[in-house]
Amino acid sequence: MGWSRKQRGPKSGYYYRSRRVAGKAVKVYVGRGPAAELAARLDERERQDRQAGRAARLAGRTQLAVVDLAFADARALIDLLVQATLVLSGFHLHRNEWRRRGHATQGS
Repeated sequence: MGWSRKQRGPKSGYYYRSRRVAGKAVKVYVGRGPAAELAARLDERERQDRQAGRAARLAGRTQLAVVDLAFADARALIDLLVQATLVLSGFHLHRNEWRRRGHATQGS
């Protein structure tokens, strides 16, 4: 929430914290003066820490996504190489199963 300024002078203000109680946002009165300023600074520090944590998690997810894409590309290339090797070795794909090609027997 933050500071709420009233019409009592340039320096007057009251600090409120915004909290969730039973799923609803509720303003909690903290006060004014040095204690309220300290509470406001602590709340701001917590807010910055949460934001830094979110940024770190996002960076980690991004890094994992890049690694995952590289792995998927490598896997696709390996699969292609295996298929080419099997075809050149005389195998064929029958109903999603690799089988050796049957050679016609002589005399039949």
